[in-house]
Amino acid sequence: MFLVRLLLFPFSLLYGLIMELRNYFYDRGLLPSASFEVPTIAVGNLSVGGSGKTPMVKYLIELLGTEYKVAVLSRGYGRKTTGYRIVESNDIAANCGDEPLEIKNEYLDIPVCVCENRVLGMSELIRDFPDTELVLLDDAFQHRALKADIYLLLSSYGKPFFKDHLLPLGRLREMKRQVRRADALIFTKGKPGAEEFKGFRPRYSGPVFYSYQQYPEPVQVNGPPAEKPREIILVSGVAQPLKLEEEISRYMDILFHFDNPDHHLYGKKDMELIGALASEYNNAVLTTPKDWVKLKELIGDRKTEIWVQRVMPAFGDDAFDQYIREKLKTIRDGSR
Repeated sequence: MFLVRLLLFPFSLLYGLIMELRNYFYDRGLLPSASFEVPTIAVGNLSVGGSGKTPMVKYLIELLGTEYKVAVLSRGYGRKTTGYRIVESNDIAANCGDEPLEIKNEYLDIPVCVCENRVLGMSELIRDFPDTELVLLDDAFQHRALKADIYLLLSSYGKPFFKDHLLPLGRLREMKRQVRRADALIFTKGKPGAEEFKGFRPRYSGPVFYSYQQYPEPVQVNGPPAEKPREIILVSGVAQPLKLEEEISRYMDILFHFDNPDHHLYGKKDMELIGALASEYNNAVLTTPKDWVKLKELIGDRKTEIWVQRVMPAFGDDAFDQYIREKLKTIRDGSR
């Protein structure tokens, strides 16, 4: 392991220098950053995947959706299309990405759009939805061509950014000191009342919040109506499957975990295997919203009993809610 780390270190250093040079050009105005009159909140991280960006976007929708006409703009990771696209509830993940489709399926009245060019995407979104009052930018911390009004930087409590290393040695997309660009730092996936980190932020003086995961009652989405099962077949394609398995096993017995890579695009063979597992164990299937939007494309007339388990962030108090509302009020009052 030491030899591997030693071999990767030069590549990690080179990658870090390239990213720092890019950020220097943006910081000095040598590369342009576009801004828009419609307020924007960028939700992102320094690491590759697994910090809970999509659940946080959902949290912001539920927090602010009654006060603002909210829209979501995402890159649409994993899609096979390019350019700007409005996500419809009957879309398929290959056309728009699984997470934007997941958001659209849960919030039908919220415009959700995808575009790898966020500046173009914002322009098109505002044109198509001119009454939009707030845009949530999913995974946009590194997309500096678009200047957001508020940057929320997420980091997993179990794998905090300050204990990580740059790609390819670690999972960091940027140097740790870029945390200074965040308006607020949120450690996610902790425990209620988890101990706060100390001494990790020599270059960051903004507010720090801690969130944990809540698991609402699962919802049945396929098969004949049934009571909530006690034993299930777990099907997932997420960044931290062991974390999901640990949490689900607190209140359900997992007979088998069909574990797939994050953003896995399911095929007919996957669906056949899931059906076979459900038949073999004579039990229901539990999956995530991100996986369900892809599985339902393949379900056909199968009667497999499938339940979906949402995961939502929660905070120990209302300090974060107040912080966001006050920041947006300042922006709305014209003091950006």
